[in-house]
Amino acid sequence: MKKNSRCVVFIVPVFIVADISERIPLLYECAAALARMKAGRWRVIFVDYKSCDVDWDRVLSLSDNFSRLDVSAGVRNQCVILNKGIAQASSDDIIVVHDADLLAPPNFVEHVRQRVSPGKMYFPVRYSLHEDKAPKIYGDDARDADSANGWWRHTSTGTACGIKSDFERIGLYDARIGTSWGERDTHLFARAVLKLIVVREKCPGLFHLWHPYTLEYKNRGYDRPRLQDDSATDEETHARKQSEYVHPLFTPEVAAALVSAEEDYQ
Repeated sequence: MKKNSRCVVFIVPVFIVADISERIPLLYECAAALARMKAGRWRVIFVDYKSCDVDWDRVLSLSDNFSRLDVSAGVRNQCVILNKGIAQASSDDIIVVHDADLLAPPNFVEHVRQRVSPGKMYFPVRYSLHEDKAPKIYGDDARDADSANGWWRHTSTGTACGIKSDFERIGLYDARIGTSWGERDTHLFARAVLKLIVVREKCPGLFHLWHPYTLEYKNRGYDRPRLQDDSATDEETHARKQSEYVHPLFTPEVAAALVSAEEDYQ
């Protein structure tokens, strides 16, 4: 199949529960940005796990290419939920795992097509914003974001792009890491580095919301994927087991591929 004939399928997990319902406007911004995609065949699947107070009529009305997959009846495991969304695509489709607080530039479909092929996955470097809104430079002429209010997040691998069959080749998302933000992404990235060709580069106009300017967020690299272990009988033991576990796939080779030598995160 020709590269440019593949359908690009965005998988957008929606885990908006009552205690973070203030993030709903970010989902609306995300959907509005996706509705502006310009090139080729694409569609968006919002994978919804018990979202609270989301106006789905509003979201789905933005584009005929939008659909919602309700997985509320299943377990609250982020990896399982993402895999259910990926299962809706055809084996030749290009999958883009896309956070619900991420703003994509209008040329993003073509940008991804140019970097994904059989055996090659793309993990774009996103620009994290300090405020929960898009900068003024966002739009059809979205350019390099170095002057915006944020930073290039080289340690994030949350946006994963690849042909569905390649996601399956590396085992999809590991359900054992189902409740950990960020670590599920680093674990997927680790397996991609070991089995496929991986492309890492900045994507101008790809903005990630919800990242306050604090050392906790800015220096957090999720560089120790941990195993979900429900066998611990108390919180202290559980925390110790989680902190001690490092997946055997997470090698120095993977760490070197994750962090750009150009950047200083100290």
